[in-house]
Amino acid sequence: MTFLLRFPEGVPLITGQTTIVGQEAASYTLDRTFHDECRVFVSQKENGAVSCKENQPFPTHKKRSVRNLTVTNLREADLTIYPPLEPLQAGIVEVKCQDTFIDLTDQTLSDRILLTNVSGTIEISW
Repeated sequence: MTFLLRFPEGVPLITGQTTIVGQEAASYTLDRTFHDECRVFVSQKENGAVSCKENQPFPTHKKRSVRNLTVTNLREADLTIYPPLEPLQAGIVEVKCQDTFIDLTDQTLSDRILLTNVSGTIEISW
């Protein structure tokens, strides 16, 4: 079965999947035993294949990570990230774009992180 998905925050990036992201809804073909999560939504004008994959966690200067997600092929994208509430409220969520950690002070709301005009690859860890 094929689903077309788009929410006010943008297209959901299901962890472990690749989809075409643009101004329209994203198409996913899921099997009957589908049980994955979505922590990232993306909205961008230019069409492109965007991927979200889980990597092995690694320690950073702030913490010892539990989860590490990589989102690739972003093109001037707006992202909404929904990490677990406990790490978000504790301030241990980190987002790295290329080789630079993003200051999340003004981008963090009570339950999510909002990033604008992001291109390339980002890594999200907590």
